[in-house]
Amino acid sequence: MGTVRRVEPDAFEPYISHEPDDLGIIDTVATEILLAKDAYTKARGIKSEIPMDAGERRQYILNLNDEYRAYGISTGVKQTNELIRNMERAAVAQAKQSNR
Repeated sequence: MGTVRRVEPDAFEPYISHEPDDLGIIDTVATEILLAKDAYTKARGIKSEIPMDAGERRQYILNLNDEYRAYGISTGVKQTNELIRNMERAAVAQAKQSNR
């Protein structure tokens, strides 16, 4: 998030901008939350509120790849996949901690 804040500081203002350029960051964060929540619910053994199949998941990752590259967070799909895996590992760790 620190990189995104540096690249798009206005996107974190306490108001929602209706400028088309700012909507990308909102979609990006929403997609990250969706993927993290999916990993979390699976790790807790909870049925996902928004089930996704492999094709949908792949499309979310490709969309994130485009956004990450635009923001300078990733150089390509391999790095994007690693960033997503790290995020999902954190969600799974949080789920396991919640089960204690």
